[in-house]
Amino acid sequence: MTSRPSAHTGASDTWLHEQAAAAPVGGTSIRMTVGSNEGVMLDDLRKPRTLMAARGFDASLDVYAGGHDHCCWAAAPMEGLAALPERA
Repeated sequence: MTSRPSAHTGASDTWLHEQAAAAPVGGTSIRMTVGSNEGVMLDDLRKPRTLMAARGFDASLDVYAGGHDHCCWAAAPMEGLAALPERA
């Protein structure tokens, strides 16, 4: 990853999209979670998820019913860990 994200004006790709386009494809799984009521954030995550999947990343985007809310985020880390494959 390079540099820090700046305020997104909507006129160009987001910092995350730029990083996804430049990242080397490896054995990394990427899981993103966003609320259906989070406005532009939903599209800002759909675009890099689509790009990463097309490039060969194991990338997912889970959309929950809700907004930018800690209560809605509470289950996401546990769901992400539960989705990991078991290791011997």
